[in-house]
This record gives sequence, structure tokens and C-alpha cells, in this order.
Amino acid sequence: MQKIVLTTVEELKELLREAIKEEIAEQIFVTNEVGNPPDESECFLSLEDASNFLGCCTNTLLRLRKENKVPYTRVGRQIKINKQTLIKLLKSNKL
Repeated sequence: MQKIVLTTVEELKELLREAIKEEIAEQIFVTNEVGNPPDESECFLSLEDASNFLGCCTNTLLRLRKENKVPYTRVGRQIKINKQTLIKLLKSNKL
């Protein structure tokens, strides 16, 4: 059974804008301008992927982010963390 949801035109436009923004952001992180996979310095991880990379839970990484111990980039609603930055923090024992 399908659900019918009523919304205003403005709400629908905003939902579409957010969905398009998130999809574009994801595609930017997957490929660079010439369509090649990004090199390591351009590799950004989602919060979940970064926590898996570090071997910690997502909540721990969120806490480190809020304590300004892990720099991050926000793309729309998504949080992205540079993989090279994580490696540097691990090597310098700052995590």
C-alpha cells in the first residue's frame, strides 16, 4: 500500500534541493574533475567509514569532533573527514 503525503510546493522544492545537494556532494567525493578516483590527499570519509578506519565507534568520533580534536568538513547534512588528516593525527599520537 502506498502512502500519500501532502506537502507545500516550497517544502517539496526544499526537499529536492537537499537531495540534489547531497547527491552532488557524494559524487564530488567519489570522482575528481577528470573522472579519476581521487588521490589519497583528496579522500574524504563519512563518519561511519572514518570510525571503521580508526577502529572506534561512531559516538567516539562524534565526541572527538565536538572537542575539536578531529577536523571535518560539512557537505549539506553530511560530515566528511579527510583520511590523510586522520593518518597524520594517528602518527602524531594526537588521537
